[in-house]
Amino acid sequence: MKKLLSLVLASTAFAAIAADNVPTTGAPATPAPATVAAPTAMPASPAMANPTAATASDSLGSLYVGAGFGFGWNNQSTPTAAFRLDGGYMFDQAFGIEIGTTGLTQSGGQYNQNMQYYDVSLKGVLPLGQTTDLFAQLGGAYGAPGPSGGSIPHGPGAGFAVNQSSWNFMSGVGVDFNMNKNFALNLSDIFYYGPSAGIQGNTNVLLLGAKYQFN
Repeated sequence: MKKLLSLVLASTAFAAIAADNVPTTGAPATPAPATVAAPTAMPASPAMANPTAATASDSLGSLYVGAGFGFGWNNQSTPTAAFRLDGGYMFDQAFGIEIGTTGLTQSGGQYNQNMQYYDVSLKGVLPLGQTTDLFAQLGGAYGAPGPSGGSIPHGPGAGFAVNQSSWNFMSGVGVDFNMNKNFALNLSDIFYYGPSAGIQGNTNVLLLGAKYQFN
């Protein structure tokens, strides 16, 4: 009887141990695949959103003022001191309009007298890079005599004295040396044609100047 009871207990214990070691049925759980976040779109820059925005400022007009000092001469005088003040408006980088006044201080001769010119001209600019621009001008000028540096012609020549002030053509060429986007130094050669100077004849002026451009 004891042997039978021992056999039954041993069988029960063996079955219990075997049941604990058997794996549970069903497919083992597998980790869910990691989701990959969709790439976010980069915000478009203003220039990409509007291709014309990047160049809009380059096409806007701008005002400028300038001054110059140098030498001038005409048919009646040797080189003498000259000065100029001017200002203008550039419609774009290549085309603008300018007004100015140029004075010559003359003395010492019978037909020499101070002259003042008032001019308006169209201006064209040819950029040669970031630092250098060529320019040319063509327009009209009014020449008027100032205080006499010598005596006004008398006698047979007196008729010349009453025709000193008049309008005629002017032209100019020069080069700008850009120090930065606003300030430039320049060299210019301005020519006033004869009738605007009356008895003084043609007038040529060479100037070293500076220009400030407003943005």
